[in-house]
Amino acid sequence: MRTLAILAAILLVALQAQAEPLQARADEVAAAPEQIPADNPEVVVSLAWDESLAPKHPGSRKNVACYCRIPACLAGERRYGTCIYQGRLWAFCC
Repeated sequence: MRTLAILAAILLVALQAQAEPLQARADEVAAAPEQIPADNPEVVVSLAWDESLAPKHPGSRKNVACYCRIPACLAGERRYGTCIYQGRLWAFCC
């Protein structure tokens, strides 16, 4: 029973350690709100990320345009994650 409690504590510490950088990023985004018209269903987002997470397009070295869209990505785009803007979930599409 002690072993189970110790393993659970280690798991909780590991999860908390991973959550702190994500919370810091969310705080940075929340600190700089942008004014976007309500009638615009498309939001342009500029992000910095690890190269390993960048979209891979074979044979192309050009910059890739990424957008946060509702409800889904357009034809030819791929969903790479989720954006949270004004309390709503958006598809992060490139």
